[in-house]
Amino acid sequence: MSGEHAIDVRDLNKHFGDKHVVRNVSLQVKPGEIFGFLGPNGSGKTTTIRMMCGLLTPDSGSGTCLGFDILRESAQIKLQAGYMTQKFSYWDDLTLRENLDFVARMYGMLNRRKAVAETLEELGLTARANQLTGALSGGWKQRLALAACMLHRPKLLLLDEPTAGVDPSARRDFWEELHRLSARGIAVLVSTHYMDEAERCHKLAYIAYGELLAQGTAHEVTAAQRLSTWAVHGAGLGGLSAALQKRPGVDQTVLFGSVLHVSGVELGGALKNVIALAAGVCDGLGFGHNAKAALITRGLAEMTRLGAALGAHPQTFYGLSGVGDLMVTCMSPQSRNRTVGERLGRGESLAQILSGMEQVAEGVCTCGPALALARGAGAAAPVMEQVDAIVHRGKKPKDAVLELMRRDPRAERD
Repeated sequence: MSGEHAIDVRDLNKHFGDKHVVRNVSLQVKPGEIFGFLGPNGSGKTTTIRMMCGLLTPDSGSGTCLGFDILRESAQIKLQAGYMTQKFSYWDDLTLRENLDFVARMYGMLNRRKAVAETLEELGLTARANQLTGALSGGWKQRLALAACMLHRPKLLLLDEPTAGVDPSARRDFWEELHRLSARGIAVLVSTHYMDEAERCHKLAYIAYGELLAQGTAHEVTAAQRLSTWAVHGAGLGGLSAALQKRPGVDQTVLFGSVLHVSGVELGGALKNVIALAAGVCDGLGFGHNAKAALITRGLAEMTRLGAALGAHPQTFYGLSGVGDLMVTCMSPQSRNRTVGERLGRGESLAQILSGMEQVAEGVCTCGPALALARGAGAAAPVMEQVDAIVHRGKKPKDAVLELMRRDPRAERD
């Protein structure tokens, strides 16, 4: 294994026909780390996993898995990684022992009977070794699938929604087993759409429509979304929930017994990170204080315009949660988002920058959804548009800033 990562991939892309299913995905997984890969069905999780383990060739991008190049050394990766597919793929009319023996033969393992017996013991399957696989419950079938992945003593496990359709008790047991394997130094990348499982991972990445939207620890990812949640107690909560769902700024309402949770994004706190990326680009390009001041001013106008379009009072953005937070984030040398923008302005690639960061630069994840929100609300957002072009479409930072500065003068209020 080269370096400190079991998986280290950058800018992976994959098309099926005219559909772009994976877009510039970069991520790193360390030995002994449980890395959760979250996203809805059809988001690109399975395609990304298959590219990392050598079953699919990416259209572009590069990287290593267990120190082997994913483009040129896929055969070596397959010998040292264990891949558990979404669909249970073992034979119902064979016993557990016979299924594992077949897998051992496929790997050409020496002393395969001993290896099968040891794996059955390690995964708690010895008592069921001679039972027909078709008679197993879903939880025991998943344990057998994990045993098959572990049979050849891999250094990396790639598990594609391993607990889908499994009862809560079996899911808990399965995750306890994953943590035991992690303690032995085995890296685990596990895809899931169960949020409670996400909290059991050391790190997370969230993918939607083929694009990574967030990476970091569970705390970092949730904090980066800038969601605020209020608890409402009282009578008639069902009607209140339905009414609030129609209100601007309310993203979600959920009833928990006699309590209604109402969640919404702190718009100023989320958008200022996008503007800070643009301010950092100015620093990296050496444009000076006047250009940066103009950009921050226009950024504040965009934040206010979008907020007003979504039902907020414009004066909300003139306080600490608006202009105050914006100025600190755009000016401070400790600002993660400003620093990422500065490094982009100096010519570094986003993948290179993010791979060396321990914390989350929220604006990288926020710029795409923020631009979509602005377009949906009919609010002009040229700064957000250029930041999104730099981050997600590879536009040169200098071209983006110059395009902003050369826009025709117009009223900042609609």
